[in-house]
Formats: sequence, C-alpha cells, structure tokens
Amino acid sequence: MKRVILNIQDNLYDPIINLLEQLGKEKVEIVSSEIIHAHESKNLKIEIKKILKSLTVQAFKKIEDPVKWQREQRNEWK
Repeated sequence: MKRVILNIQDNLYDPIINLLEQLGKEKVEIVSSEIIHAHESKNLKIEIKKILKSLTVQAFKKIEDPVKWQREQRNEWK
C-alpha cells in the first residue's frame, strides 16, 4: 500500500475526488480532505525553512572522498 499527499487546485478537486471514488473503497481510501488557504500554505513553508536553517547536520562530515565512499557502499551490496 502507498500513500500520496496532493495539493490540488480548487477547479480540479471535484473531478479528481470523483475519479478516486470510482476506483472503489477496496482500492483507494480517502483518508482526509481539507482546504488549505494560500496564507496557511505560505506560512507553513516559511516555518519549514526556518527549522531547516536552524539545523546543523553532522552526517557525512568525516567522509574525505565521497566518490570512494559511494563505491565502497555499493561493493557491500554485492
């Protein structure tokens, strides 16, 4: 099973929901549906950007040669 989260323009919402409903509940379950106002969407993007800027990622800092490291990782798959 897979989950898809979509942002749909208002004029396409009804046709897409109708299509999904026609597929049947055994194949597609509409878990939630909500209206997102433009200002809410922009505020969420701003908040996410603030959070990401505040993070300091330490992963992969010790890798001196990324290409060599990748090759070693792939060799482990064999």
